[in-house]
Amino acid sequence: MDNIHNAMCATAANFPLTKVTYPAISTFTPCFISIFYYLNSMDHLMTSTERWTNNCMGWVPPCSQLYIAMLLYIQTMRAMQASGYLSPGSEISSLLGDFCYLFPLQNLWIPGPLVDAFRSVACFSPSASRRFGNITPALPSSPGWSRARRYRIADAATTHLPNINIFISRLNSICAAATRPNVTPEIFFRDVDGPYYMANLFSQPCDQSENEQANLTSPGACLTYSGSLRLWQDANYQLLFLGSPQSLDVNATEVDDNWSNFLRLSGHSTWFGKVAAMMGKYCQFWKGSVPLYDCSASSSAAGAVRCTATDTDVFDPPHWTAQAGNHNATQHANAHQVGHYSTRSYLSLVFKAATSVEDISRAHISAANTYNIYLSPNDDGHAGRAQYW
Repeated sequence: MDNIHNAMCATAANFPLTKVTYPAISTFTPCFISIFYYLNSMDHLMTSTERWTNNCMGWVPPCSQLYIAMLLYIQTMRAMQASGYLSPGSEISSLLGDFCYLFPLQNLWIPGPLVDAFRSVACFSPSASRRFGNITPALPSSPGWSRARRYRIADAATTHLPNINIFISRLNSICAAATRPNVTPEIFFRDVDGPYYMANLFSQPCDQSENEQANLTSPGACLTYSGSLRLWQDANYQLLFLGSPQSLDVNATEVDDNWSNFLRLSGHSTWFGKVAAMMGKYCQFWKGSVPLYDCSASSSAAGAVRCTATDTDVFDPPHWTAQAGNHNATQHANAHQVGHYSTRSYLSLVFKAATSVEDISRAHISAANTYNIYLSPNDDGHAGRAQYW
């Protein structure tokens, strides 16, 4: 019997085990610049809707930005998970699980005009032959931010991913400008920290540093806000109730380089629940609004369409106005004004689009060309990784 056993084993030895390698998952960094431009236009309409502004619980445009930015990050994490890209136990996997437990996706509403944008943030399979693995929008393993970088995230992601800490900083600085002594609408709208300008960021005067200017190229960071003086004053009075995180101080506040800290969900996250309640009412004004739960993270190939800018200013920082005279005046165009940026009302984007994926539906192509989920400033700048790209 031993001879038979040895003969069998000898035969098996001629066929050693081989490792089957499945196609790697390919990724790209999603770009949310166009989405924030559309959101800014929506907010402009809402600030002129009295039925909303009279009952908006302290809402102003940065609240929309905070909410939509958070949900875009969550949708990207959902796509990463659906594609199989997330490692169990990773920081992003844990953060996604905790967030969905605290804030059920059925309760987080997306305003109608942005529903297709969220559905475009999805993973997909590029080939029926399975020659390539899934493709997914993806975040870096960590934000790459620090106080030394003036809270700028990783260089390759700066122009693509929103920095919610900028929205928090602008919310606080504009509310402060709205409540200066003897303020009037005319004074407010010419204030260098009002909705049209920016003289302070992260609790310190702007200095035109490289990282600061790069920060202001992130989605939504340099856009002009709308809303009356009264609206911003009401928002200031509601800040304590809202409980939004404090503005970071670039001269003092050290930060941990992880997504929970960057998204201001470490410590306490009750502030987001209040913003979500506010934005749930906001969404009631828009036809076609749905919960994030209804936005599949694996049903769109819009990310397969690579959009390349050919003529654009969307990646440019805002215009800087130098200080003048004694540089102690907080009014734009004053002979003694402090240095400040002029925020932007309009962006211009001309792009070309191409894909190597066959049989993409017209709906997905239209979504790709509308929301530009996979957008690059030039032919060499596509942030795609792994074998498919």
